Amino acid sequence: MNQAQRDAVKNAIKFSLGDNETNISMGNDKQFTARVVNNYNNTGLDGIIVSNLGAQPFLIWKAFEEVINLLLTNGESITGYAMKGVLGDECLPLNSVEGWVAHTLYNRQIGQHVFRRITPLRWILGRCELVNNGHGYLSLTELATNLMNQHQDIN
Repeated sequence: MNQAQRDAVKNAIKFSLGDNETNISMGNDKQFTARVVNNYNNTGLDGIIVSNLGAQPFLIWKAFEEVINLLLTNGESITGYAMKGVLGDECLPLNSVEGWVAHTLYNRQIGQHVFRRITPLRWILGRCELVNNGHGYLSLTELATNLMNQHQDIN
């Protein structure tokens, strides 16, 4: 994924969420809030704070980019289930969305437990129409595919 594609993902999310705290529906009666932040807790990191991750509410932009990158490579991917598995088992394979983000971004290794981040990732990306939220899997939308192709050769 090149810089133009990473910027396109970030801009799509920023456009969808706006400048204020936003309620994100999870397709049932449940929802959480999300807010774009710069320089989270003076760390120099930018991303999104969500209300449904407890003591670790911050998702860096790269988490969203890695989901799109995985889906660009595989077309679609199972979401994974961190609550019941460890990285690399049948509940949380390395090529699942949750497993991929944990391994590539948070340096979790095979056999380790993973902090669950899939819920805000999938619903925020779904809200901005970059992914289709299937039952247990994610796939790129036509909009996301076109956006990534449009920015494919831009450096």
